[in-house]
Amino acid sequence: MCRMSCGLNLYLEKGAIVYTTGMQEHFRNTLCVKPFAIPEIIHASNRLSSPVIKKDGVQQESSWDEAFEMAVNKLTAIKDKYGAKAVVTHTGQSYVGTVAHKMPKRFCDLFGTPNFTTGGSLCFLSEIVAYR
Repeated sequence: MCRMSCGLNLYLEKGAIVYTTGMQEHFRNTLCVKPFAIPEIIHASNRLSSPVIKKDGVQQESSWDEAFEMAVNKLTAIKDKYGAKAVVTHTGQSYVGTVAHKMPKRFCDLFGTPNFTTGGSLCFLSEIVAYR
């Protein structure tokens, strides 16, 4: 999910990632610090493995179907009440220039909102909020 798209070798022990190195045959093989955190991030004991939704003020695990249905219902209600422009998506800097960057943009196109921000575009986001 980094725009640099470095070549990585992931080393496994018993099916778990234990460390990362740069892929020597890849043109981007000098790694920054981010890939070295992959084992810790992937295997964190507190990592979410299923959706969490809030019901009656309490966060609880749910099925994917229930979580998607809730998201669809809330987004539809916002669109019906305020219009599509009331919704903004924001992606972090690491998505810019990657294939993952296209997904939120596609969502915006389908939903009907032109409000798509990336990276350091938070000043634009504040203008949109002020617009409402």
